[in-house]
Amino acid sequence: NKCNANIDIPNVTTTVVKCPHCNGGYSRPDVTLFTEALPSDQWIKSVQSINKLTSSDVMLVIGTSSVVYPAADLPNQAKQRGVTMIEINPQEITP
Repeated sequence: NKCNANIDIPNVTTTVVKCPHCNGGYSRPDVTLFTEALPSDQWIKSVQSINKLTSSDVMLVIGTSSVVYPAADLPNQAKQRGVTMIEINPQEITP
């Protein structure tokens, strides 16, 4: 939405929701969609988190195709650090 207000949408819907705060801006979920890049601050935090992992850590990777880079490389970076990986996907991932 135009005003960046956080609004609560209790049910997932296919209906477009207009922002009640700015009366006209459309709202969207607070997620990164398939064709979008992570915001730079979130990407930096992701890389910093990977760099803090040790061989005693476990990384859960859930619901990914593992083909969209650079994010798809984060699990590889964790593996190089000796991290135990648990991947949960409805389909087999692309190696």
